[in-house]
Amino acid sequence: MSLSLERFYQHNAPAYEIELIAGISGLSKEFTWVKVYEDLATAPFLRNNELVISTGMGIKTSPTWLYDSIQSLIDHDCAGLIINIGPYITLDSISPDIIEFCNHRNFPLFVMPWKIHFSDIIQECATELFKEQQRESKLILLIQETLQFRQTKETLLRQLDAHQLIHRPLWTMTLQTQDKSVQFSKNQFQIEAKSLLNTYQIPYLDYWNESMYIIFLFTHNEELIQEFTLTLQNQYKIIIGRLPYIGISNQHGSAHEIIETFKEAQLALAYSRFHDKSITYFDTLGMYRLLFAIHDRPLLESIYKNTLGILMDYDLQHHSELLDTLRVYLLHNSNISDTAKLLFTHRNTINYRINKIKSLLNTDLTSATYRFELLLAFYIKEYLYMIK
Repeated sequence: MSLSLERFYQHNAPAYEIELIAGISGLSKEFTWVKVYEDLATAPFLRNNELVISTGMGIKTSPTWLYDSIQSLIDHDCAGLIINIGPYITLDSISPDIIEFCNHRNFPLFVMPWKIHFSDIIQECATELFKEQQRESKLILLIQETLQFRQTKETLLRQLDAHQLIHRPLWTMTLQTQDKSVQFSKNQFQIEAKSLLNTYQIPYLDYWNESMYIIFLFTHNEELIQEFTLTLQNQYKIIIGRLPYIGISNQHGSAHEIIETFKEAQLALAYSRFHDKSITYFDTLGMYRLLFAIHDRPLLESIYKNTLGILMDYDLQHHSELLDTLRVYLLHNSNISDTAKLLFTHRNTINYRINKIKSLLNTDLTSATYRFELLLAFYIKEYLYMIK
């Protein structure tokens, strides 16, 4: 449950006479709650992404209290600070150095008049956070039920239409950790992702489905999607220490195709995992895109088993590597030397294996049509393994 500072500021600045005096670049940050703060010693009790509000009474203890406090709030990953201007801190007493520091660190610094009560701001934040949670939860639940075919797509589309999302171009991104044993805060990472999305001004809906993070992105701007993806990948690496697997669908014309775009992102993610590649776009999948359009899985299984079954059985019985050898051989234009190098195997061994393959398949592998059929069977085998 979070809310962007920019949205909060736009909605509440007039009513509560809130003014942003520094850190405008940080308005894209998400905050999760509002916390009252007066004592530097209590900073360790602050949580990530909290919006802090203060009268500044601590200034009586030290003339550098405000600067030190802001530094501490930044160190504790707080979202921003609202100062209740009055008897302790005046607007004139906030030095240019503090303004410059907040701007440099993209830390939003707000002021509001003394007549505004803390309780009013906290209540307003709680109300908005609750409304945002209700809105997101309802839409996410509808999306999940639609993707699982437990809800009609029309019900979801009506809700997306009410939020002016139905006619926007749509992408889906799926993200998963490379190591499922790695423990990290999904909620914290999601808040970081939301802040990035706010920075790029991309309308979105997002949620975790067990170990998979799913984002629906409503924009026509492909360059923006690519830039956001690279930034999110880097942010994930900073937090976790290694790259994630990411799959991204094609752009679709509207939310009417939400099921298709989700399936494309899933396949792209599966490809990333299978080939140990961090980012995969669906439109780069070549032959797999054609197989994706074929819904008759038993047909695909029969094709690859009928084509490669003899070699599969032989490898199983003799603990040999004919299948892998043939795959590399075909993918590298039937070149013995390249195949030997890639498999770290002597040329003579590769020659022996290829001759054995020719004997078992009763072919000399010179027919372009038959080589295509063999490669297609390999693609089918990998495709079925990826989607299982």
